[in-house]
Amino acid sequence: MGATESIHNDTSEPVKVWWQDLKGYHDGVSHDQILQPGGVTALKISPNMEHQVCVEYSGPMAEPVCKGAQSPALAGGSRTYEVSRIIGTEPLEASYMSPETYALFGVIASVVCVIALKKCLAMYRSFKAKKEPFGYVENAAKDPLLQNNLPDEFTPVETRDRVVSDEKPIKTGGGNGTFSSSVFLLFNSAVGAGVLALPYCVLVGGIVPTTIAIIFFAGITGLSSTAIVAAQDSSDTKSYQDIVKVYLGQTASSVMSAILATYCLLNSVGALVIIADQSGPVLTHFFGNQDVWWMQRDSHVLAGAMLAFPLMCLKEITSLKFTASMALAGTIFIVCCVVQQTLAHSSSQLEKDYGEVQYFPSSWSSLLLALPSCCLAYQNQMQVPNVYAELKPELKNVRTMSKIIATSIVCLILPMYLATAIAGYFMFRSQTPPDVLIGPYAATETQIFVARLLLCANAVFRVPVNHFTARSALYTLYQRYSGKQSSETTFSGSLFWAEVLSYSAIMIGLGLVLTSLDIVLDIMSATCAMAVMFFIPALFVLKGMGQSKDALKWQTLAQVMIIVGAGVAVVSLSDVIKSLA
Repeated sequence: MGATESIHNDTSEPVKVWWQDLKGYHDGVSHDQILQPGGVTALKISPNMEHQVCVEYSGPMAEPVCKGAQSPALAGGSRTYEVSRIIGTEPLEASYMSPETYALFGVIASVVCVIALKKCLAMYRSFKAKKEPFGYVENAAKDPLLQNNLPDEFTPVETRDRVVSDEKPIKTGGGNGTFSSSVFLLFNSAVGAGVLALPYCVLVGGIVPTTIAIIFFAGITGLSSTAIVAAQDSSDTKSYQDIVKVYLGQTASSVMSAILATYCLLNSVGALVIIADQSGPVLTHFFGNQDVWWMQRDSHVLAGAMLAFPLMCLKEITSLKFTASMALAGTIFIVCCVVQQTLAHSSSQLEKDYGEVQYFPSSWSSLLLALPSCCLAYQNQMQVPNVYAELKPELKNVRTMSKIIATSIVCLILPMYLATAIAGYFMFRSQTPPDVLIGPYAATETQIFVARLLLCANAVFRVPVNHFTARSALYTLYQRYSGKQSSETTFSGSLFWAEVLSYSAIMIGLGLVLTSLDIVLDIMSATCAMAVMFFIPALFVLKGMGQSKDALKWQTLAQVMIIVGAGVAVVSLSDVIKSLA
């Protein structure tokens, strides 16, 4: 394995860069390439090799400037050269904002958090304050004289449907989940690095169509999650695969369990890849280039896994409510950074540097490229049943859970998505990158590097959420093929630790070997994600709501989910095929 050298263009103009040997020959070292402002290029090179790093600046310097260099002595080492230091010009100036402006953004972020928390707390208190009518299931469970013998005239329709026959026990289970903790968990399950791709979606899809798409998918995925909860409540189950078992059979449940376990494992590996990719530039910015072990990619992967491991040992998903609230705070900071950078630059200057704002796409076919990312940004349907299963008994009903889903989307996820998408695009316009944080920000904008560090922290917090769903799916497979049935909801004893250690080992191994999971995750998203988000919930609706008085509305919803899922799947698979061609 060779060493790695990088060139970072920290100037305001494009430059041509290349590596060459001491005699001035390019062959065998590197070919020329144009590096845009803020761009970075890297080269694998033999350790301890003497050579030159060259830059040709299109501004006041017409002649190329070459600087003698020596590659890192150790294999796996890395070093970064700044263009401004090679050609002796000034780096791209940082945008100036007064301390008062930073304080204003901090106050705004705090106010948003307080309003969201007060809204969640108020809704929680309103539900808790409601008294259940006579004949409620919990009352029946406490009074043996009333159990399973409630007169219809004392039982509301929604309560009557929850009273079960002698063959089926009354539902009294629950956990420690609260309204606010469930909102935070759903937020943490959905929001990840995908939010940083939304400005690029605006670039290819236009401001108006992409904004409509983001709002539309917020609504349809929220309805999909509600349909899953309704099916779960009706079937009295605790996990996604258990709902599939009730409605579609044992074989379908086993297949779904295997799919969920695999998909969540790959998402966990993807989180480690994000940590490795984002932490390197952050450490380089703060500590410089050092040929030490803690600056290597493998060390970053291991560090991310070690930080996530204690959280993976928790048995209840509600135990992650504190990390979920920390992820919310980190995401708010990232969004504020993106918005602040846009507001710190004048619109005329941005138009001069990056072009005009396009409200509609140049061709409507390009809009299709933005749809999969807009849709998958709301993907948390796999975790919805686990969150619902651990709600407190007094909160555990479909109406309350639908309020939780709506609160997480309307009050938190949707505003952050729209702010990031529009502000990020207004900043870079025609040069908007697929990840807005790697855009050509000034190298002195420290808050962008802090945002990258918080993105790494959010990736750590997402690992245990994915692991919880994967462990639940693996436990379902274990129960079926071992023939052992238990009232436990997950592994216990030595099996619990064997599963956690095995999952961690596989996750770390794949994270060390694979530097990118884009193609694999795209294929899984186009197939498995669409099935979990739309196709299977639509089958739940068609099978479980056929006798409802609103059967026609439920059937219409199911048809819309199937059409949306099929459309997004086709577009995603076509993108994968083009990338492989």
